[in-house]
Amino acid sequence: MPARLPDVELPGDAELDEMARRVLDAAFGDRPDRTAHYAEDGAWVYRPIDEASRWIGDDYDHGNWTSGFWAGALIELDRLGCRTEGLVERARELTGRLACRADDRGTHDLGFIFWPSAALVATLYGDATAAGQALRAAGRLAERQVSPSGHLQAFGQVGEDRSRPTSTIDTMMNLPLLLWAGRHTGDPSWTDVARRHADRTAHSLLRPDGSTYHLARIADDGTPTWQGTFQGADDASCWTRGQAWAISGYLIMAAETGEPRYADLACRLLDYYCARHDLTGPTPYDLLRDTGLTDSSAAAIVGYGLARVLRDAPDLAERAQAAARLPVLLRALREHALLDDAIGLLAHACYSAPHRRGVNGPLPYGDYYYLATLSLLTEAH
Repeated sequence: MPARLPDVELPGDAELDEMARRVLDAAFGDRPDRTAHYAEDGAWVYRPIDEASRWIGDDYDHGNWTSGFWAGALIELDRLGCRTEGLVERARELTGRLACRADDRGTHDLGFIFWPSAALVATLYGDATAAGQALRAAGRLAERQVSPSGHLQAFGQVGEDRSRPTSTIDTMMNLPLLLWAGRHTGDPSWTDVARRHADRTAHSLLRPDGSTYHLARIADDGTPTWQGTFQGADDASCWTRGQAWAISGYLIMAAETGEPRYADLACRLLDYYCARHDLTGPTPYDLLRDTGLTDSSAAAIVGYGLARVLRDAPDLAERAQAAARLPVLLRALREHALLDDAIGLLAHACYSAPHRRGVNGPLPYGDYYYLATLSLLTEAH
């Protein structure tokens, strides 16, 4: 059996069965054309799978960008040895329903939709249909690259004037879809797209102290014309989940490319994250402002990046202190968030504090990255 960290507690059979019941409810419990998007007052809020992002007046609605995480969660439960039957079949069923989004030209979240679903199904089970679906989505994501800046346009239809300059820190964790496409096809141009975005993000969304902005508007020549947040406490604060997206994104870029600059950035971001709060307690929603809210999903996202480098990049894992930090994060999640609600896996997350949506409940990505982290640890050497 592959080695794993000795002081990380993996769930037992009964716990895995309960997790599977909750994930299946989130993925299929309302009706087959919808999935759970976030939670309010102890109940899931479901959104149609085909609901695309769009401008509504001056506000931007991101649509359903989370369905793919439920397919991934079912797969990871199966890989962890869950006894519940039919998990992979249900994951593949849900993945098939995501095909309607593969040509969506209105969002950077294609990586979130298709990497933990179609790309994972293609990789693990040799599914050519899923591979084609994931490659179509990767193509739409790559088309969002603005030249010569190199950033991937976050919002809106490709090239639309008010959307073209937008770039968010979240996009760093959409890049794994492009990296997968490069591995799957053997074509390095996919990785080049990811590399250009990561390099532009380093100049536009990372501060010198190792903290991050959530959002920037970037001119075609790469000059930031505005930097701030739609999610954090204020424009000068540091939204914790945004910091987590950046940490894991750069850890994965470093592990996949072997390029030292990404390792340098990842460790600087990680050191800031670890210094700004008590890793043994609940994860705060913002690292600089006391909002009174927590976001367990941020810790799960950071944990995933650390688990990736433990498996794939031992030198980087040592530099990032992954073997010491990851068990602390996972123990804190188990003690303060795991199954601490009637729905979902990780309670006490927050979808959007400024919009007062999902301010204290589970989230699809928090649940997925928690399971994926545990799954990776069963493979780590």
